[in-house]
Amino acid sequence: MANSQRYADFSAELAIMIPYLTAGMVRFQVQQTQIDALTTMQTDFNAKWAEYLDPTKRTQLVDTQMHTLYTNGKFAQSSVQQQIKNNGTITLTDEDYANLYIHKDATIRTPAGEIIIAPRLAVTKNSHLANEISTTDPTEGKENVLALPADVTGISRYIAIAPADDPAPDRSGYHAIDNVGRSRFIIMSQIANKGVRKWLICKYFNTRHSGPESDPISFLVN
Repeated sequence: MANSQRYADFSAELAIMIPYLTAGMVRFQVQQTQIDALTTMQTDFNAKWAEYLDPTKRTQLVDTQMHTLYTNGKFAQSSVQQQIKNNGTITLTDEDYANLYIHKDATIRTPAGEIIIAPRLAVTKNSHLANEISTTDPTEGKENVLALPADVTGISRYIAIAPADDPAPDRSGYHAIDNVGRSRFIIMSQIANKGVRKWLICKYFNTRHSGPESDPISFLVN
């Protein structure tokens, strides 16, 4: 995975995790100083990321600073996640796991079941060279659940690129990109793709099966 994609994913995680953590600070038994530290780190990271994305400001020094901020930021994020996960007095819900980006350990190992549903896709945010995508379970009553469905390990993704006003491409025009293990993610683009339209298809998978493909969605690269 390219560094730009890692940085985009991390920025998106912080944008969801920190407000959720703040709202549940008492229940998650975290201190205000921890949230303040994460917020400061987020501000510094996003400011440097903006320089990283700007061809007129990106230098070798910016690349090095970005890598350092990412490494230190992931460590700070992981420390809080592990603190919450290892606290036996806290009962985490599926929504907690999803919004805090905490890996949920399997309590019972059972054969992975067949997947019969396709994710529903939506573009939730557009910014410079970055499009945030949300996937949800289309099953009635679960449309707003943020966690991946039961028996789903991750999401396979397929992208097609076309001029902005062209119709939807044939399936043969799509190519696979990295799988992800979360329901929300960011699609990063190169500056050369500015103004084009990207088309996205996704499908759920687990250790034994792949599900059907979603309907395609499209978004402009700004």
